[in-house]
Amino acid sequence: MVNQYERAYRTWSILTQYAARKSSITYGQIGKRLGIHHRPTRFILDLIQNYCLEEKLPPLTVLAVNQGTGLPGLGFIAWDVDNLEQGRQQVFSHPWSSFKNPFTFASDDAYYNAEESSEFRDTCA
Repeated sequence: MVNQYERAYRTWSILTQYAARKSSITYGQIGKRLGIHHRPTRFILDLIQNYCLEEKLPPLTVLAVNQGTGLPGLGFIAWDVDNLEQGRQQVFSHPWSSFKNPFTFASDDAYYNAEESSEFRDTCA
């Protein structure tokens, strides 16, 4: 079974590195860094997007883009697609390096149990 939370842990680090560089990254580049095909990155990015929405953080997943269009895909709902530049600027200016990776609980390939959602919240604080 694939552990999407462990992948989200690794992807969070990738995205925050790109935020520090004030740059976007393609789905293909993310897939390559994770050692997977680019299509499953949507599941990983969904976890990160949902976390950012719930915690009212800048839309970190705005940095993940389609190579051909340079835009986030249809699954991106964290920001107004007609004003992506403002979302990017918020991501670029956020102090990600001082923010704990919320998927650290999965860094050792631990699986997330939905029944332990309060434990997940505690590890993200």
